Amino acid sequence: MLRKLEKEKKITNMLYDSKPWLIRSGEVLKRDKHKCKSCGRKTNRVHHRRSALYHPEMSLYPGNLVTMCDKCEGEIHNRN
Repeated sequence: MLRKLEKEKKITNMLYDSKPWLIRSGEVLKRDKHKCKSCGRKTNRVHHRRSALYHPEMSLYPGNLVTMCDKCEGEIHNRN
């Protein structure tokens, strides 16, 4: 189980450290005016509607990305 988690973390880190991600996430934040689409709070986080890990083909698709604060994203993932 630990190896699987390490592999998943490595894959997601590769995405989040990439230039395409930095560009696309910046575009999404601008589109959403840095406001959480769920509650309206200011934030600099971008959430994948469909997991980048399980749907890598959608990881940079603007329709799969939404600005979301930590609290609201935590509620989606059942972690508060």
